[in-house]
Amino acid sequence: MGEELFSPEEAMPLGEREQYYNEKVRQVVQFAYDNAPAVKAKMDKAGVKPPQIKTTKDLELLPVITRDEIIELEKANPPFGGLLAVPANSLYRFIYSPGPLYVPLGSTEYARSAQKILHAVGLRRGDPVILSMPNLYMAGASVEDAMLLDGMVCIPSGTGNTELQVTMMHDLDIKGFIGTPTFLMNLVRKAEDMGYDFKRDFKLNCALVWGEPLLPEVRNTLEQDYGIRLTDGVGVGVGLDLGFDCGQRNGIHITEEQFVEIVEPGTWKQLPPGEVGALLVTGFSNNAFPMIRYMTGDLSSLITEPCPCGRTSPRFTGIMGRVGDSVKVRALYITPRQVQAAASKLPAMSRFQVVVSRAGYKDQLTFNLELADETIDRDKFFQELQSSFQDNCRVRIDKINVVPSGTIPEEHKIIVDDRSWQVKSA
Repeated sequence: MGEELFSPEEAMPLGEREQYYNEKVRQVVQFAYDNAPAVKAKMDKAGVKPPQIKTTKDLELLPVITRDEIIELEKANPPFGGLLAVPANSLYRFIYSPGPLYVPLGSTEYARSAQKILHAVGLRRGDPVILSMPNLYMAGASVEDAMLLDGMVCIPSGTGNTELQVTMMHDLDIKGFIGTPTFLMNLVRKAEDMGYDFKRDFKLNCALVWGEPLLPEVRNTLEQDYGIRLTDGVGVGVGLDLGFDCGQRNGIHITEEQFVEIVEPGTWKQLPPGEVGALLVTGFSNNAFPMIRYMTGDLSSLITEPCPCGRTSPRFTGIMGRVGDSVKVRALYITPRQVQAAASKLPAMSRFQVVVSRAGYKDQLTFNLELADETIDRDKFFQELQSSFQDNCRVRIDKINVVPSGTIPEEHKIIVDDRSWQVKSA
């Protein structure tokens, strides 16, 4: 059973698709080498020239680039680390990712992937949509631009004022929602608390959820109990919206605006379909900030069998874990380096550790610490820690625990993820 597609390219024959990817890879590698000094330096160091990259398989010749490396490049050579590939005065937009990491966008072309995703969600011209993701970040910016390009009505609501948002959803006949599944669940629960019968009183019937894993029980509750069809979207903060799950619920369709590799961590050699490895992305839609073999840090595997929905794109399975130590909390990544930066301003601590857990449908962040000075004003110290942590990590601490000296081992992880995510499957 097929689905209505956004564009014919989503169903291009496999041979044509292979040629398409090969041509796009050749173009982006040549353009980045010619225009982004940091890319040229990286390729020269690896002893690789653009003519050697003829097919997607040849990407194996190129080194990967990581989020931390981009942050270091931008820190050493601000503001864009030598990765900017177009004149600065020609840029369309900037987005931000905690780190800090600044991402320039060259034109609205970067939102084309988001247009396909919104179409798959079921949203069309004129539909009023609640956008709860902040447009400072990729997850909010790209869908906001895609909605404007497609003539949808955007209500940029953010994630606060839940009672007001429920009222707006009711009064404005909101059809769609874009944000985290946790916040959507919060809105539905708030509507019930306010005395509404959600299925009777609201027209919201479709949602794009991303920024955190979509748990099966959350999907079942929202779809079966409240009649909201969910589409699970996946993106990364460097200006790439990777894809979405179609009505078949059999993996994440990769949109044509990027090429995804699943590789063996360390060797970075491509793995065959079905094998689990690190997910790398090469983007085609943002010439201002070319990303070639960007390592998202996620583990996944590829599915190449045809999908009954009619799309011929490869798919990747659910996120099966993380390659490095970064952890996504409430739609934002936090890294050990950020936590250390926050703690460095508070010498009263001797050791510390962040623990991320799950309380119901919400991420819970606990900061455990040992004190070097027991005589400090704890209330003031906690306020300073909370402020420093939010400044550096953009996430609020839910609970601060002072533990006895020696509780946290000398050799320990800065961030511990105690959540138990279920891998999305068919």
